[in-house]
Amino acid sequence: MTTSKLADKYVVKRNKIRNQCTLLRGQVEDGVVLYLDKVEETIRACDNLLLTWKTHGSPLGDPKVKETMYRMNSKTIDDLEP
Repeated sequence: MTTSKLADKYVVKRNKIRNQCTLLRGQVEDGVVLYLDKVEETIRACDNLLLTWKTHGSPLGDPKVKETMYRMNSKTIDDLEP
């Protein structure tokens, strides 16, 4: 998967996750809020990594990292959607 394709798919899923986090934040207990905070922290880390890849290109050994980011986002959105 190329970086641009990953970026496009990632942004769509990231936005869905952020929307779900915003909707859930006011309705949940403390333990879930901690989970939502960790999700947002992970998203920020992925955003920074993706920005670095767009600017400098992805290292040759990073296809697995790209796939892991995409799978993580897919799993998170599945977990958050009602």
